[in-house]
Amino acid sequence: MTTKIMFAYFILCLLCSPVIAEGLPWQRVMAVSGKAEHRRPGAAAWRPLTKGLLLKKGTKLRTSEKSTVQIGLDSSFHAGAQLTPKSLLIVLSENPLKVYLEKGSVFFLCENEVQPPIENSVKRAAAGDVIFISTPHLTIQLHSGGFGVTTSEKGTLLSVYSESVRWAPRPTKGRDAFQRGEEGFGYWIKAHETAAAARRMHYDDYLSWQEWMKNFMELRDDALMP
Repeated sequence: MTTKIMFAYFILCLLCSPVIAEGLPWQRVMAVSGKAEHRRPGAAAWRPLTKGLLLKKGTKLRTSEKSTVQIGLDSSFHAGAQLTPKSLLIVLSENPLKVYLEKGSVFFLCENEVQPPIENSVKRAAAGDVIFISTPHLTIQLHSGGFGVTTSEKGTLLSVYSESVRWAPRPTKGRDAFQRGEEGFGYWIKAHETAAAARRMHYDDYLSWQEWMKNFMELRDDALMP
């Protein structure tokens, strides 16, 4: 099946999908494996995380030692994320989507056709075309591509698996602070430092990403089936 035929098939399935019919917001939980919890703004207690939860501003997600969370970020499921075990993620805003990874790891994928130049990032962010992901040590802008980020008290590791991202150390000082993270490279930023150590990734570095991509594509196919 050619790429154009597959794309047309996905669009047809999307038009028949209950996601459009119900008018649901984009960001929602697609699947949960193991014990994961969420807490809404103002809530006193954590509650079990279930499929279909809408990720509204202020929502916190946390995973246990053996749990993962699959997230759909748009109604066509061309953008998604996976929260890995022992992680804590906070939704800062919905449009544009801004999230904060306090600890742990997360994968992100966004399949847009054109990567914008850095000077257009603010305009595209206003239109909801850019996803912002922050950790205690850096801020990432994603328009089209895929990456993984892992953060701890020691620092943050950014791994770019597809296309490219924009990133800047925190605190971020204007657009000029952002630089391009290239596909196939990992960037390590130590706590309390602003310079990153870059290295080319190897085959083993892609294994967990490839496993997630397979799972996400299967979830997307199931979600788009009429």
